[in-house]
Amino acid sequence: MNARPIASPRVTLISGAARGIGFGIARRLVADGGRVVVADIEGAEAAAQALGEAARPLVLDVSDEASVRAGLASVLDTEGRLDGLVNNAGISNPESGPVESLDRGDWERWLAVNLTGAFLLAKHALPALRDAGGAIVNIASTPLSVNVVVASTQPAGDNHEALFCGA
Repeated sequence: MNARPIASPRVTLISGAARGIGFGIARRLVADGGRVVVADIEGAEAAAQALGEAARPLVLDVSDEASVRAGLASVLDTEGRLDGLVNNAGISNPESGPVESLDRGDWERWLAVNLTGAFLLAKHALPALRDAGGAIVNIASTPLSVNVVVASTQPAGDNHEALFCGA
């Protein structure tokens, strides 16, 4: 096995990290000695402040490719590396009712954040993650999720895969 030296602390960008599951993941990574980038469209500043010096905020709209590119460039400029990406950002509205009542505009926004956002972050983070030997974790919390491997952070032939967690 070819072990790469790991400089500490590891840096992980977590989308949707201002609250809920994303904030819990960020809190755990900080407790384990890591550095986290708390990425969210709102609440990133307060969440990062609550986590302390090992966290920094990033206001990020995962559905906007320019925002994703700029956000990742900022992370690399500030942190100098990216070891992990947790695609956790997601939206839903339990008030929308059954699918036959769902407004098309809501549907398209959900797809843009919940699906396209994970794709855009992975697409633009993969070069830095490959350099660091890092990983991607995609999180979905819907009963309709499908478990799939979305990308490898290693060159072809290495046995490192991205992980998709469906709940």
